Amino acid sequence: GVQGQATDIDIQAREILRMREQHSQELAAAQAVLREAKDTRRQCMREMRRKQRDRFRADDMLLYYPYLERLKQEIELHMKRVAAAERKVAQKRQALLEAMKKRKILDKLKEKQLQAHLKAEIEKWGPILKKAGVYAD
Repeated sequence: GVQGQATDIDIQAREILRMREQHSQELAAAQAVLREAKDTRRQCMREMRRKQRDRFRADDMLLYYPYLERLKQEIELHMKRVAAAERKVAQKRQALLEAMKKRKILDKLKEKQLQAHLKAEIEKWGPILKKAGVYAD
């Protein structure tokens, strides 16, 4: 009945919350890796500019370019991972909202069914209880 559906939705909501927390942690980790890669690239660029100012040889400078290109690719990869993690978190957030809406609807239905049941019981047993002097409108 309604109680079983509410319990199922409650279980689903807890699972969604757990998964959302897990995805949030993955997102935070991916963002940290991305920040670290960007910082590394920034430091390398500073070092390269410093060496250019100090008039290092072109051969020395060419050593930095493949490394910088690899860092750039890593940054792009991490940015994609962060975006994917953000999408997962948004999806879980949406799923949680939907589960909460369903739960609220089921709670309202449960309350209506309870009221209908109480009304039916009063209609059924009310006259008998009135005769016994136990119940008055």
